[in-house]
Amino acid sequence: MDRAFDSVDDSTRSLVSVKKLDEAVLELLTATDELERHRKAMQALKASYQFTANQPTDFSKSCKAEMQNFPATNPKDHPIYKQFEEAIWNVHNSGVPMPGQEQAEILCTTQAGILNRTCPISGKHVTELENPVRCSECRHIYDLPAARGYIGSRLQSKRCAVAGCPKNISLQNLVRDATLDMEIAELRMRGDGGETHTHTVVEELDDILDVEIE
Repeated sequence: MDRAFDSVDDSTRSLVSVKKLDEAVLELLTATDELERHRKAMQALKASYQFTANQPTDFSKSCKAEMQNFPATNPKDHPIYKQFEEAIWNVHNSGVPMPGQEQAEILCTTQAGILNRTCPISGKHVTELENPVRCSECRHIYDLPAARGYIGSRLQSKRCAVAGCPKNISLQNLVRDATLDMEIAELRMRGDGGETHTHTVVEELDDILDVEIE
């Protein structure tokens, strides 16, 4: 009888932990989306702003108004959240495909986030980078120290070093966020064979989000 109660308690604690992690992932993705919308609004505001003497500008109000041009996205539609759902499902339903989803579709979604596997300057694989950053314009990933050497001054910009890419990169549009970290963590977990170890993916997400699972 005691063992039965212990089993129920363990199951309850596990469900609570998963719920906490689910909420944390959604919160992180919502915050990341809001920051990206804010960045785009600031760039648009910078491009259209005209100084008028004796007429102070309320930049906070102007930025909020500009953000309306960039609608928020549903965090549950984000590829990272779908990966999280897949990982949780596979922990409890090993070998059983998720309802309404095919494994091939999930793999394509996972891999779509990373456009280049190596930094075009240093030649290092993205999983080996200590300071990975991604260009917000073209989505190519760079090794930050190598990118700094390539670009030079903070005020300069250079053509993206990926062959055929027409975009420019600068230290202002090279960013690192939790989404990039999670995509690289997922790539590490797949390894050369491309296999996903679902329990490790959950642990990686836990480390990134700094959520304690009791």
